Amino acid sequence: MVVLLIVFGAVVVLLIFVMIYRGTLEIHEEDRLFIDAVAQSMANEQSHLIARIEKVTLLVKILYWLSGLLFVVIVGLWIWQVLRAF
Repeated sequence: MVVLLIVFGAVVVLLIFVMIYRGTLEIHEEDRLFIDAVAQSMANEQSHLIARIEKVTLLVKILYWLSGLLFVVIVGLWIWQVLRAF
């Protein structure tokens, strides 16, 4: 049970750090981009930034599900141990 709590804590801490990282990436994202010959490099940077944000968003979703699953398993084991003690 202690190992599960440690793993759950590590997953939650990792989730928080990834969400902070995604937030810092989203700060640099532009809502509008006027593309001309000069701004083509800026458009390329934005497309790379959007691709990176999408990858990080996928990681956030995976960590959300993993933390939720670990939480359900921990609560289930705790309830099972309490009921077994009666």
